[in-house]
Amino acid sequence: MQGVTVFARAKKIKGFEGKDVGSLTEKDCKGLMKPLKKSILEASSNYNIIMAGGEVLEPPSPIQRLTNIIIQKK
Repeated sequence: MQGVTVFARAKKIKGFEGKDVGSLTEKDCKGLMKPLKKSILEASSNYNIIMAGGEVLEPPSPIQRLTNIIIQKK
């Protein structure tokens, strides 16, 4: 079982030693659980955006998405 908690700790993941964060692909994440794979690929994407001088935008929260839906219906 895997989840997200405020008590989570960073753990070393074998297989990524010596690899550039910005060049990680799904192939590199083969065999990992789906949430971990998604996190690694998002971190790689964020790294590339920041290194290019961009800004990483936070996705809207569930309440913000709901508010946007309600506002659009009016």
